[in-house]
Amino acid sequence: MIPGDPEPDPGQLQADRTLHGLPALLRLAWQRRIVRYFAAAVVGATVDFSLFALLIYGAGIHYLWAGVGSFMFSTLANYLVSVRLVFQSGTKFPRLMEVAVVYAVSATGLCWHQLILFLAIEYGGIHVMVAKVLATGLVFFWNYLVRRHYVFAPVRRD
Repeated sequence: MIPGDPEPDPGQLQADRTLHGLPALLRLAWQRRIVRYFAAAVVGATVDFSLFALLIYGAGIHYLWAGVGSFMFSTLANYLVSVRLVFQSGTKFPRLMEVAVVYAVSATGLCWHQLILFLAIEYGGIHVMVAKVLATGLVFFWNYLVRRHYVFAPVRRD
């Protein structure tokens, strides 16, 4: 502090330490978690896009069926990486039940994915792989938020 400067307002100092109402450390932890989830999503997306393209271009399967097939494997890949990097497994459900809940939650995401894929391709005239990127990107946020706040949320003991 420079002599003659006014005393800093304690309330302002506290506001500077919190960013938008969250303590700075909590905000940093959240940012690290979303980055790690993004890394897990990249692994899942790599499996998803690779299998999707293989089913469409290699096996000649319709894009909606290919979307379901690639979903099954990419969800498992994403789950396995997520419990290693992002979330603590077994906090709310036993492992087998946790996998079932992840698939149930992801099934809702799959419904949104399939709808976006269909609309983008059939009505938007968008190339199938571009539509896949669009659908996957939009559903990413659904999957993260539900997994974070429901599937892997710590059990509250009130």
